[in-house]
Amino acid sequence: MLHGTKERAMSTALENFIQNQPDWLRWMLVPFAVAAGFFVMFLLVDILWWISRIHLLITEDSWRYQAIQVVLKPISATGFAVISGVCVAPLYKFITSIIIGAAFIIFWGTGVVNAISELNYGMLISGLSGSVGASVAVFNVMLNKNAFMN
Repeated sequence: MLHGTKERAMSTALENFIQNQPDWLRWMLVPFAVAAGFFVMFLLVDILWWISRIHLLITEDSWRYQAIQVVLKPISATGFAVISGVCVAPLYKFITSIIIGAAFIIFWGTGVVNAISELNYGMLISGLSGSVGASVAVFNVMLNKNAFMN
């Protein structure tokens, strides 16, 4: 068996399972897929943090720790959440990505407003990073419409 064939078969089986569900159920699962994608990516970034902390001796005072927590975590979690919701949605994938992306931009935007009022630069960068992650995910769906079609 070629390298990656087993993973591709598992991915295809999951896609077939999701596509065989009725549309109303898939629409009901979109919010859960978004939340699961968001928290799974948050956990993966934390695991990355622990591995890099052990192997690269990164401390919590380091700029690399701040980059992981303040930039990488919001961008990746938000982008992955938007893509997760789009993959589960049965129809109107681009519109779905815009709605989910806008919800995350509003979510991160409230953090930006609070950060500006409190002069909290870490929260400001985190909010902007999350908004960038949502925007990039929506742009990715726009460019790759055929990749997300059933």
